[in-house]
Amino acid sequence: MSLDMETPRPPRSNPRYKALDVFRGLACVMVVLHHTGFVVLESDVIGTGMEHGLRRAVVSFLHMAIGTPMFFVISGYCVLARMDVLRKRGESPWNFLGKRLWRTFPPYWVALLGFVIVVVGLNRLGLDRLYRGVHALELYEPTTLDLWQWMGNITLTETWRPRVGFAGEMVFMRISWTLCFLEQFYIVCFLALLIAPRRLYGALAALSAAAIGLHVVAWDVGASSRLAGTFPVLWHEFAVGLAVYWRLEAATSQRARRCVDAAILALLAVAYWRDLDSTVKAAAFGLILIGLRPYDDWIDARRFLEPLKACGRRCYSIYLAHLPVCVIGSLGLYELSLQGFWVRVLVTVPVVSAAAIGVGWLFHRWVELQFVDLPRLRPATWRPASASPQLAASS
Repeated sequence: MSLDMETPRPPRSNPRYKALDVFRGLACVMVVLHHTGFVVLESDVIGTGMEHGLRRAVVSFLHMAIGTPMFFVISGYCVLARMDVLRKRGESPWNFLGKRLWRTFPPYWVALLGFVIVVVGLNRLGLDRLYRGVHALELYEPTTLDLWQWMGNITLTETWRPRVGFAGEMVFMRISWTLCFLEQFYIVCFLALLIAPRRLYGALAALSAAAIGLHVVAWDVGASSRLAGTFPVLWHEFAVGLAVYWRLEAATSQRARRCVDAAILALLAVAYWRDLDSTVKAAAFGLILIGLRPYDDWIDARRFLEPLKACGRRCYSIYLAHLPVCVIGSLGLYELSLQGFWVRVLVTVPVVSAAAIGVGWLFHRWVELQFVDLPRLRPATWRPASASPQLAASS
């Protein structure tokens, strides 16, 4: 079965996976809960019987860190969908890269500046205890970073910048390490689209095999540290999304679709065997996306999921803006004597999480919406030799 675009699968009547907004919203909420969940500790799991079991369940849920693997998978799906849309429209691969960078960097820079202002402002007020403490993820002071570390943070190259020399890694916003990987994923996909537009699926499959193979070999020879922060380390999670998209929207035979299912299931089994927690979550989520695709219209029609869908449409803003609220809110309420375990779980976590999501909504309205459309200085056209399946997946 060829992975190229010469034999596309007949397009669905509505190829857009509408429930992705729900899943993005769920991933976003899980990230916020995870960071608010630092207000509870492993040492809080005490007691016996049901009390112990309930505490263990709550702490495990808040610390499960499932949101980021879900984001990587969804990003893989949406990136390939977007590239197919561009091929169908005959647009330049540079439009793809330009829009990705335009939608990523300006909001990120605003959030980065916001982090600096918050930390410096708290220092000036003598309230530094509100961003450093046992019951929250500590924020960094701007002065702890040197020039090279700041350059790495500003350009989202900080995870791999130390591989080429100078100071060690220091991700100022704590959460932006994921954006460093996504930036690399975008560039790799752009190069595949630029170099092999008529064999895009095959090119991405070959790249995936090479990246995963390199990661496995580096691990086998004890050289994993040399790849730290570079795209091969997490490409397999992103590639799950690529595979899910191809399986649902481009595969032309049942056999090909079953091969994708088997490959993701094998990844899940190996990851579980090797105790690779993040990869287990990514592979499992990929299989869930495949399994729920026939129920897309039903999921999309559920009114009770509207809040999650709304968060999904604002997920980047919530991701960028939530952490200072989680940290300051958790430590502030703890300082106000909301210190009992169940008080933290039933009051601090929901109140602070809701506030963090609310700030993300404001950030979306005031900042991110200003950078949705790429400014066009001149028209850019690009004509591949053949067309791709019709798509309308969200980018």
